[in-house]
Amino acid sequence: MEQPSLTASDLHSRRLSQEFSRSSQWNPADVLSEPHTRVIGLEHGVAGFDFLGFHHRMVKSHPYARWYYRRWPSGRAMASIRAKVKEITAPRYRLTWPIGDLVAELNPVLQGWGNYFRWGNSAKKFSQIDDYVRERLALFDSKKGQRSGRRWAEVHTTAWLTGLAVLRLSGTVRYIPSATART
Repeated sequence: MEQPSLTASDLHSRRLSQEFSRSSQWNPADVLSEPHTRVIGLEHGVAGFDFLGFHHRMVKSHPYARWYYRRWPSGRAMASIRAKVKEITAPRYRLTWPIGDLVAELNPVLQGWGNYFRWGNSAKKFSQIDDYVRERLALFDSKKGQRSGRRWAEVHTTAWLTGLAVLRLSGTVRYIPSATART
């Protein structure tokens, strides 16, 4: 039977594992599972990885043509918050509720999610969630008034959303102090 050929990265990861196990008392075979463990190269933004709800990747800076490490909420984390927002705004029995009660239930969910993911490069993702929340509330309000559509221009404007006191995630991103320039 022919042995499958190993790539350079496979050989490198095996070598690192062997060196690490020799240099310490810890045996990676005791903890690491082969099917769930892989070594990836982050150079030139080829691949990224998801860890603790964040997607980690090297991204090229356009003005300087340098590579920087960035992280933002993973696709799974985005799907999770969208599902929670929909779970709060979608049930038909809630159409009898005042929209303020719905917002009061929605705000703590947004605040908790936003506090966890605000560290990093999450501005675009936060803007997407803000847009999704606005859309879900507009659809809820339209159904409540027995109308169809979102009615962006007429009723459900940004001023309407601000008047509801919905928590906005945009503008809440914090950057790690060691990663920012000091003047």
